[in-house]
Amino acid sequence: MKGRVKVISIVVVIMLAISMSMNIVNALNQNAEPGSAEDPIVSKSYVDAAISKLSTEIKSLREQVDALKAQNAKLQQDLMAVSSGAAGAGTGSSGNVADKPASLGTGVIKVAVVNLRSKPTTNSTILGKILLNDTVTLVSKTGNWYQVTTKKGTNGYIREDLLNVKK
Repeated sequence: MKGRVKVISIVVVIMLAISMSMNIVNALNQNAEPGSAEDPIVSKSYVDAAISKLSTEIKSLREQVDALKAQNAKLQQDLMAVSSGAAGAGTGSSGNVADKPASLGTGVIKVAVVNLRSKPTTNSTILGKILLNDTVTLVSKTGNWYQVTTKKGTNGYIREDLLNVKK
């Protein structure tokens, strides 16, 4: 019996030693990233903190999107105001394009999508896109380009081969 007690005591001491060494190793790995090879167990508090951080970032991004939407809406209003101001200025005698006859007629877009250009050249800035069967007002003609005004009041240039001209 005394031999059995000695064996059991030795086994208990060995198990305690192993347990203590595992605790020491675990304590040394406190800087390990949860879920990594050094610390494969992810605690609920770690997950909650990560979710909280991501939620804060999402909220910040949504606020930025809302601010950009508001800025875009204001810019669109400003553009519409400028466009409608330019469209209504056709009665003076300052020599501007708007002082020429109100219209050469209308044009109907005959291809899927047309680039509305800032100048009568394919190298100029694209002001917008006009779709098949949209109607534009023809303001003037320069070479094979028409200066047009869209339904939204935007002024720009389109090549004449992309339009069906209606007088």
